[in-house]
Amino acid sequence: MRSNFWIYISIMLFWGYACKRVEQPLPIGPDYFPLQIGKFITYSTQEITHNASSESSDTANFLIRKTVERSIQDGTKNIVYVIAVETSTDSGNSWNFIRYNTVKKDAYNVQIVANDIRKVKLSFPFKERKTWDANQLNSSHYQRATLLNIDKSNNVANKLFEYTATVELGNDEDLFFTDVETEIYAKGIGLILSKLIDLERQPGKYLQGKEHFNTIYETNW
Repeated sequence: MRSNFWIYISIMLFWGYACKRVEQPLPIGPDYFPLQIGKFITYSTQEITHNASSESSDTANFLIRKTVERSIQDGTKNIVYVIAVETSTDSGNSWNFIRYNTVKKDAYNVQIVANDIRKVKLSFPFKERKTWDANQLNSSHYQRATLLNIDKSNNVANKLFEYTATVELGNDEDLFFTDVETEIYAKGIGLILSKLIDLERQPGKYLQGKEHFNTIYETNW
C-alpha cells in the first residue's frame, strides 16, 4: 500500500510539472497578414461609378497586383515593408506602376500607409467582435472596425479558404444612403476580398456614388 501511495504521488507531481511546461498558444491574428519579400497578391477589381448629373453608370474591370518589394527601417528603427501597387487592363500581359504603400506590423496591429493616409487594418490579438478606430492614426473621422467570424471557412472566387476573418468597416443602409465596407482575410495569405459601397439616392434622381470590389485572383503565397 505504501509503495502504491508513493507511485501515485510521483505521478501527480510529474503531471503537474508537465502541465506547467505546456506552452501557451500564440495569439490569433498576426498570421492573417503575413509579410515576405517577393510575395504578391493579384486582385480582380470591379469599379462602378454612378453619376447623378449625367444619369449614367460606368463600370471598369481590371487587375491590381500588390507585391512586397523590400523592407526598410523607419525613424524608430522598426521594420517597414514597401508594397508596389500595379494595375493591368489586359489580363496581366502588361502592368502599370501606380504607387508604393508601406506596411508596419507589430505585436499590436497592422498599419498601412496608402496615398499618405495611415490606417489601422488589423488589431491583435484577435477576439470576436473586437473593435478599434481604423482612422486613429490619421485626421479623418472615427471609423469603427469590427472583427467577426474568426477562423471560419469561406468560399471566395470559387476557392475554399479554411481559416478566414472578417473586418466590418461600415454597415449602414437606409432609403437614401448605403455605406458598406467589408474586408476578409485568410490565414497565411492576407486580404482575399474587399468591398466598398458608398451610394446616395434622392427621390426622382439618378443614383450617385461608387461601388468597388477586390477579389483574390492569383498569389504566390
